[in-house]
Amino acid sequence: MPVPAARRWLHVAVCLVIVALIGVVDYFLVTQLSCATLYLFPILWAAWRAGFAPSLLVALASVCAWLSGDIFDPRANVVWHFLVWDVIMRASVYVILAYAVAALKLALDRESELARTDPLTEVPNARSFWESAAVELDRARRYQRPFTLAYLDVDNFKLINDQLGHPEGDTLLREVAGAIWKNVRSTDLVARVGGDEFVILFPETGQSAAAELLARVRSVLHDAIRKNGTPVTLSIGAVTFSTPPPSVDDMIKRADNLMYEVKRAGKNGVALALTPSEPPAAPAGSPAQA
Repeated sequence: MPVPAARRWLHVAVCLVIVALIGVVDYFLVTQLSCATLYLFPILWAAWRAGFAPSLLVALASVCAWLSGDIFDPRANVVWHFLVWDVIMRASVYVILAYAVAALKLALDRESELARTDPLTEVPNARSFWESAAVELDRARRYQRPFTLAYLDVDNFKLINDQLGHPEGDTLLREVAGAIWKNVRSTDLVARVGGDEFVILFPETGQSAAAELLARVRSVLHDAIRKNGTPVTLSIGAVTFSTPPPSVDDMIKRADNLMYEVKRAGKNGVALALTPSEPPAAPAGSPAQA
């Protein structure tokens, strides 16, 4: 997860303070001792926490702090051509190590993001959803606020793969994921959790508000599907939890079971339920019947 800009520059500011303190120590040490290695700690920390460009500022400050100690120390016997060589060598080491650490951190962040993202649709995958949903579940317990989980399944998706080929099926899934992602709120969680299955978590959302959001999402999805002329529809099961369930697995299971009730009733519909106090509503019919 990217570090906010304000926090990155806070790390840089702390590193600059540390550089200044090392510079003071370096100035008062005997000339035979050097703090050159100590400057690496704030430089590498800045590279890891803030990135390569900000770490260059810390590296420059480190070179200046060390150089000031040598130039202004009356005990030092400065030989200028040797000093220039030392500046070049130390600056090079600082920059190379800062780049290596920043590149390593960037690669690790990228790998972490890829591990949490579905490669086909580019929405969060099941692992990412489970982690985020667990956080939301804890928040719901703490503040005793309702939330709604919707489980969506693309009906007859196997026909697309069998009749039109897997590339056409992949295109359909990308369009479905994109339509969902663009038509929910920024606080909602969307993920692909199966081959043709998606979930949407609506935090702090009661049943009526969730029904309105799902109606909009469903309308947009049907429009996108009809444009392609593909013979698929959507079955959706949505459970509003007025009391948080024991686990993420439990809330997924309830929404999944409700979605299968829609499929058993003929597909192409939405079923809403409020738990634990009310039975599920009857599955809604197709757009033409609803």
